[in-house]
Amino acid sequence: MGLEIVVSVAVGAWVAVLLLAISVCRAARRGDDAMRGRGDLASANTDDETASTRAPSPETPLRTLDLGDAAALLGVSPDTLLAWEDRYGFPSSTPSEPRYNESDVLALRASLGHSPSVSSAVSQARERVRRRRAPAARGLVDHRDGGLAS
Repeated sequence: MGLEIVVSVAVGAWVAVLLLAISVCRAARRGDDAMRGRGDLASANTDDETASTRAPSPETPLRTLDLGDAAALLGVSPDTLLAWEDRYGFPSSTPSEPRYNESDVLALRASLGHSPSVSSAVSQARERVRRRRAPAARGLVDHRDGGLAS
């Protein structure tokens, strides 16, 4: 009977520590999402055109995703994402390793929900990215000295 009590207490303590670790990880993720101003991943599914076309701040570095994270965000397998990249050229990854611009992946994810095919979703996502990046490009002036300034 004494051994049963010890085992029960040990299992209970292990479950309590596990639940504590899970809650700490969730709180940390919510804090990270809030710092990025994204809210949770469910909010990225909304059809908020202004959020998906807003130009990133020049001070904010662009975030990249590895192949697995990008595929998970799109709800497809990594092999499918690589096939889309080969076939449609979007989203494109870095030459050295499969890393994708997060804004490109989010634009494609938003387009996939509203398009009848992958090819039309890719076209819509490209257009969203082009419109979002266009205001930043218009502010640049070529000084013909090898650099660009605004």
